[in-house]
This record gives sequence, C-alpha cells and structure tokens, in this order.
Amino acid sequence: MKIKFLLLIFFFFSFVNFNGIKAQAIDTQDSLALVDLYNSTNGPGWINSTNWLTTFPVSSWFGVNVYNGRVDLLLLGSNKLEGVLPTALANLALARVLDFHQNQLTGNVPASMANLTNIGAIDLSDNQLNGTLPAALQNLPSSIFFRVEKNRFTFNGLEYLFTQMSSNQYFLYCNPQADIPINRTNNLISVSAGGTISNNTYKWYRNNTLVATITGDSTYSTGGVPGNYSVEITNSVIQNNPSSGDVNTQLTLFSISTPSMQDSLALVDLYNSTNGQNWVNNTNWLTTAPLSTWYGVTVRRGKVTMLNLPFNKLAGVIPLSAGNLTGLTDLVLPNNLLTGSLPASFINLFSLSNLNLSYNGLSGSIPDSIGSRTQLKNLDLSNNQLSGNIPTTLFNVFRTVSINLANNQFSGTVPPELADIKNLDKLFLHRNQLSGTIPGALGRLTTLTELMLDNNQLTGSIPDSLGGLINLALLSMASNQLTGKIPDSLGKLSHLRDLILYDNQLSGTIPSSLLNLHNLYDLHIGTNKFNFDGMETLPAVQYSLIYSPQANLPLHRNGNLFSVSAGGTLTNDSFRLYKDGVLSTLKIADSTFEINSPGRYYITVSNSIATKLILLSDSYAVAGLQLVDSVASVIQSINGTVPINIEAGPYHKLLLTVTPTQGANALNGDVDCKVTIDPVVASYNNQPYVQRHYDISPAINAASAAANVKLYFTQQEFNNFNAFPAHGLDLPTSSSDAAGIANLRVYQYHGFSTTSLPGSYTGAAIEIDPSDANIVWNAAAQYWEVSFDVTGFSGFFVSSQNSALLPLTLLSFTGKLQGSNGLLQWVTSGETHTSHFEIQRSTDGNNFKTITIINAAGNSTGSISYQYTDLIRNEPLYYYRLKMNDIDNRYTYSKTIKLTNIANSLVFTLSPNPTSEFVLIKMPPVTKIANIKLIDMSGRMVQKFLVQASITQIKLNLKGLTAGSYKIVFDDGTNIIVKTLIID
Repeated sequence: MKIKFLLLIFFFFSFVNFNGIKAQAIDTQDSLALVDLYNSTNGPGWINSTNWLTTFPVSSWFGVNVYNGRVDLLLLGSNKLEGVLPTALANLALARVLDFHQNQLTGNVPASMANLTNIGAIDLSDNQLNGTLPAALQNLPSSIFFRVEKNRFTFNGLEYLFTQMSSNQYFLYCNPQADIPINRTNNLISVSAGGTISNNTYKWYRNNTLVATITGDSTYSTGGVPGNYSVEITNSVIQNNPSSGDVNTQLTLFSISTPSMQDSLALVDLYNSTNGQNWVNNTNWLTTAPLSTWYGVTVRRGKVTMLNLPFNKLAGVIPLSAGNLTGLTDLVLPNNLLTGSLPASFINLFSLSNLNLSYNGLSGSIPDSIGSRTQLKNLDLSNNQLSGNIPTTLFNVFRTVSINLANNQFSGTVPPELADIKNLDKLFLHRNQLSGTIPGALGRLTTLTELMLDNNQLTGSIPDSLGGLINLALLSMASNQLTGKIPDSLGKLSHLRDLILYDNQLSGTIPSSLLNLHNLYDLHIGTNKFNFDGMETLPAVQYSLIYSPQANLPLHRNGNLFSVSAGGTLTNDSFRLYKDGVLSTLKIADSTFEINSPGRYYITVSNSIATKLILLSDSYAVAGLQLVDSVASVIQSINGTVPINIEAGPYHKLLLTVTPTQGANALNGDVDCKVTIDPVVASYNNQPYVQRHYDISPAINAASAAANVKLYFTQQEFNNFNAFPAHGLDLPTSSSDAAGIANLRVYQYHGFSTTSLPGSYTGAAIEIDPSDANIVWNAAAQYWEVSFDVTGFSGFFVSSQNSALLPLTLLSFTGKLQGSNGLLQWVTSGETHTSHFEIQRSTDGNNFKTITIINAAGNSTGSISYQYTDLIRNEPLYYYRLKMNDIDNRYTYSKTIKLTNIANSLVFTLSPNPTSEFVLIKMPPVTKIANIKLIDMSGRMVQKFLVQASITQIKLNLKGLTAGSYKIVFDDGTNIIVKTLIID
C-alpha cells in the first residue's frame, strides 16, 4: 500500500499549478503554521531547511508548494524533524498532502488535524509518535490515505476509528508498531496493549512455543517455569479495513523478547564483517538495548525474524554465522556494498520467505543449497556480479511470487524447470549472458504477470506457447538474437500492457492479432528485420508505438537492375534511389531501378501510412555494368553524340557502348545490336577468334555511318583464346600484359550475315588496330574495354595480330619529312593474291581520303619494299594509313602514322599546354572571318569563337571544364588546323 500512497502523491503533483512557484502573497495563518512547525521540530537541525523563515517567498521554502496563496503540499519526509507536531497545522486548511514520514517526531497526533477538511493524504509513518489516536480523526475526509505505521501506538483510540471505517471508508494504515515491554511480578507477566481489554486476545509463547491463548486478560502466570516468554496481541475490532483488502491495515502488537545468544552473536558478526561503525544508521547496535530496538532488526518470540538494512553502506562479506538466524523470514540488504559469495550456510534459513540482496557486489554462483528452502516466496539477487548457471535446484524452493536475478553474469540456458513453479508472478532474468532458446514450457506459467528476458544472448524464435500466459502484463525480450516472426498467439494476452521486442532479428508480417490487445500501452519492435508488412495498421492503435529503425533491406541486383522488397501496400510505398549519397530517382509503387554508370547505390523506402519508419537498403558499389552472358539482340534508337550503353533483356545487361561522331555521317536512327557468345573458341581460315563477337547494323547509312565503338570481353574469354591450339600471338593475360594488348586486333566484316560467322558476310573485311591506350582492363568491373573509331558497320571479331585477314604480313610502315615532302615507306612479306595499296591521308586523324593507289606485287615469298612521296602543304599535321586490298575485294588497314609540318606548326601555337584556367592561341593573321572550336574526346563541341580579320591571337577561358584531352580546330574556309590541348 506504500505504492498506492506514492501514486496518490504523484496524482496531486500532476494537477498542481506550478505557477504558484512565482512570488505571491500567502495566507497569514498558513505562514504562522509553518513557523510553528519549524520551531517545534528543531528546524535548524533539519537536513534541508532552505529558505525557511527568510524573506524569500514561502513557495521557495524547501518542501512547500503554494497554490493560489495557500499551502497545497508540504513534503518533509526523511528530513530529520525532531519534536512534536504543532496544533497549528490545522490552519493549513487547504493543504492536500502532508508528508512527515521517516523522521524523529514524538508525542501525540494533534486532534486539530481533524480540521484539515481538504486533505487527501497524511503520512506520519516511521516516527516515534505514541499516545491515543484522537477520535476526532473520524471527521477527516473519506478516502484519505492516513499512515501511522512504524510508531509507538497501541490499540488506544484505534477501536473507535476502526468502527467508523465501514461508513467513512478512509484508509488508516497502522501496522506494524514498536514492540511493547513485558511487565514481570514474580510468576506473573503482563503487557499494556491499550484498547478495551475484553476485545484483546493474548497468545503467550515460551521458547517460541504457544503455551496459552487468553481473551480479556493481559496477565499470564508462568508457574515458575523458566523460559523465554513473549506475547502477541490482536483486537477483535481492529481488523482489516473492508474497503482496502490490505492485510497491513490489521494491527498485531508484539512484546519485546530476548533473542537467543546464537542470534545475538550472528548479528555481532554481521556488524563486524560489514564495517558496522560506518553504517549510515547503526542505532543501538552492539549496545545493551533490546535487540528489537537495534536499527533494522525485528525480533519475534525470541528469534530475529527480519533484518531490514537497505541503503545503509554495509561493506564486506556476509558471515557464515548468518545461517544461524534460523528464525529469519526476511533478509533485506539491498543497495549496499556487500561483496564475496552467498554463504552456503543459508541452507539453515528454513523460515526464510523474502531474500533481497540486490544492488551489491556479490559474486560467485548461487549455492545449490538454497534449493532446500521451502518457505521462500521472493528472491531478489539482481544487480550483482553473480555468475555460472542458474541452478535447477533453485526452483524446488518456491511457493513463490517473484524471482529477480537480473543484471548479473549468469550464463547457460533459461531452465525449463521454471515452468514447474506454481503461483509465480514475476520472473526477471534480463541483463545476463543467457544463451540458447526460450523454453516453450514457460507457457505453463499461467499466473505470471511480468516476464523479462531482455539483454541476453537468446536465439531461436519466440515460442508460440507464450500465448498461454493469460495474466501477463509485461513481456520484454529486447536485445537478444531472436529470429522468426512474432507469434499470432501473443494476441491472446488480453492483459498485456507492455510488449518490448526491440533489437533482435525478428522478421515477417506483424500479426494483426496485436490489434486485439486493448490494454496494450507500449509496443517497441524497432531494430529488427521488419518491413511494412502488417505495419500499416499499427499507427491507428492507441498506444506508445516504436517501430523504427529496422535492419537494412537486402538490395537485390539482377543484371543492371536494383530492387528491394519493402512489404506493405505497394501503392503506399515511395522508393528513392541514391547514387554516391545524392538522390537520383524517385518512384512510387515501383521498387525497381535501372543503373547505367558506376557508383555506390542504395534505396530508401517510405510508407504513406506507417510514417515513422524509413527503410534503408544495403549499399552496393557498382564498378561497372554487368555484361550479357548469352546471345542477345537489341534494336536501339540513337540520336545525338553522347555515349549510349546498349542493354538487353529484362535485367538491362550491357552489350556494347557507341558514341556517334559529329558530322553528316554520324551514326543515328535505329541500330540493330547483337552479341553472340560461342560455346567454344571457333576459327576461320585456321585462325581462331574470341568467343564473344558483335553485329552492329544501322538501319540508315550502314556503309558509311561513323561512331566510336566500345566492345567488352571477359578475361576468361581471352584465356580461352590463348589456350586454343595454333592461336598465334597471345591476347592480354592481365592488365599489365603490354605485349598482349599490342597483339589485339579487331576484324570487321562489312555487309550482312545470317549466321554471324566470319567469312559469311557479304562485304569486305578489314583489320582494325585499336590504340593500346584504348584497350583497358576495368579492374573494378572485371572486364576488358576495347574502344576504336569505325566507319561502316557489320560484324566485329577479336583475334590477335597474326590473324590478319589478308594473305600478307605488313612488316613495317613509316614516314618522314624530306623538305616539303612526306616520304612514306612500307615492307611486306608473304603476299598472296594481293591487289593494291590505297594511301589515305587526314589532317585531323579521323577523316581520311585516298590520295593515291600503289599496285602490289601480288604474290611473293620474301619481303617487298614500297614507298610514296606526298607533297606537304600548309597544314601543321598529316596522318597516313594504308588500306591493303586483295583480289577478292577484301581489305584491311595499317596502323596510322603522323608527320608534323614544322614550318607551319610554329605558326599556330597553344600556350600554356597543359593548362587549367586559360589558353592563349597564336595564329597567322586571318584575311577573312574564321572560327575556332574546342572539341572534347567524345566529339562534342564545348566552345566556338569567331575570329575577325587581322586577329593574330585569342584567349580562351577554360574554367569549369573537366580535365582531359581536347582538340582545338582552326578553320578559315581554306585551311583546317587541329591541335591537341590537355586540361589538367
């Protein structure tokens, strides 16, 4: 009932208007009453008397609350008030709570307190008050909480008050009171218990054995028989208040008795072994005063029955002699500094009913001997450092109400034998190191109201059988490793108030049965693996609901598609794709996203109903797009000059990348792109080619469309080629294999084919030698990227250098300047049916024109040398290549060589180069308007400037441009000059 009183105090505080704390005038009678209280109870000696009897507002005096100019609450418990209560307290007419518990007040309860007609609670417990309780107290308001227990009252005055309880229904708590002395005259012993003697019943004990029960007579004759005599007195009128149902309202008076020498010595041992001289309160300990007056000691019939010393700074170990207190029913020593282990001598505490050693520093294991106690009802060993397994013998002892072993270091499993305890009300095993699964047998504990297993290492699922805990109000299993779903059966727990399951690995749909729990106030299921399944109905429930955060959702990747499964109603879900921490795409009711570039990706999901939760997916680093892994064909519409990834199938796997070049012949319109992956390495004319090969067929201008093409290959495909017999030179075996990179060739077959096999195309074949710098191993994506410019489209195959499609070998192709001429020379060997060589020239390295034709020898076994002299004009750079043709109209190209026209190159200069902020262009004086273009490597024009006549230099601002290689193109209508610019 102390809890009820504290709840009442809280109730009063909840409705107090604390505006009263502001300085305000207070009623004079209230002020005088407070002054009387201070003076009559040794105010200067109080523990806290802040602002009392000063000029500060009364509302600032310690323990005083003022409302509307009157004292509303007076809270001075545990404040060392000494002396008597003044009658002037009756002047606090509007006070609702007076709390003077646990002080050192003496004397009577003033009858004037009956005038407190607005009072709701008076607490005078745990003092030294005595005398007769005034009959006028019957005039106090009904339903008042009035506490006078733990004083020195007898039955005087109580009889009358208890006769009024049936009508006034107030709560008067008077049990227990201090023990009363036994008077001895020769062989006659007696006690003064007060009240009407005919209503009193006296039970006399000798050496703890009942020897007589006498009603209406307080005297007993010992007959000269020696022994330790004691008496218990009850009153037939002072019985339980029928409205309270609380046994603490019944008063039994006990006499002072002399305990056994064994008990006395055990208490002395306890005092000495726990630093008794430094206890907070050691009143009368180790003095000649009766043991029953020693602080915290209760003696009944010559036996110590209770040791109640909480928060008293007991420091040390519990002595073995504590087991000699065989009459002990309550051992209550919480919140002290006890260390060491639990004494095995506790086996002798046969009468022990309540053992509370919580909040100490006890260590070691629980002795099995405790299992022999047959009376123990409450066990609290929480908040110590106890370890080992929880002994199964422990559960032989209980006709129990509560077990609290929380916040220790117990290991092992939760004993299923717990289920055999009858009448168990509370089971607290939280904050230990318990492992294993939760025993399903616990579902048999039908009397259980609170079960706490949180903060352990429990695994497995929540047993469905826990739905049988029909009286359960609190279920806490947070911070374990539980998996599976929340059982539907928990929806049967109609008394459940708190369901705490956070910080586990629970998943599945939140059971709709939880909606049936009308008493549920607190539901905490955050930090699990739930999604929105079943969660959309929860926000409508009227309780404290915490369901965020949850574990990351798995991010599923299929090819180049990302998706998540977030549960709930799809139309209520919003999905956001982030790339490198920046929002990329928002979708509603669609959880699938296509990725088209490297980066780190993740997805968040919100729900329009379950708004307190944002689900986050795992992040996924994409180094490169996934390649198709089987035959795939796609028709792609191309427009513009930006790079386009060609993707296939429902998962958007990558085939190839094309970047149309600028100009009239730029690749555009519908393009049929096909990848074929042969099951094994195949060959044509005894020359193998890589299993992955491509067909690119534009619907428009197929023969002359121009673009940069990037093809993709796996290292395994190159390895398979290298393992083919008589394959010739190796393709690259690793990113550092420069020779293998130099060996790689692309063979393009023009025209059309129905089989996509070499030799089956209707047009000519050419060899393409990509720049070694454009044969790149993408280490992150784990594939090769081969890029090259191409004019005209059809089939593309990769093989090594000696797989030339023409029956000749080009041993060398060189060029040099001789005056104003360019001398081109080349050497061949092994010509067979070679027709002729076309010499092609370009001033920009991209657009080539045939300038002459040189007939070939046709057939030869040795080497043959050729040369041609070209007239150099005004351009600073010239590029040359050979187009080598056979008599079957097949052809291939040589590598491209570059000649620099020194005389003209000095006329058009870039400075500085490389650069980052600007470049100064110097040029010959123009005679008419010209233009200068800045082109990036993809062929996109970045800047364009008109140059007026007579201008010889111009400055370009380069700030904001991406680092890389660019082309500067000068065009005056007669001359075109191209320079390379590096921006760093």
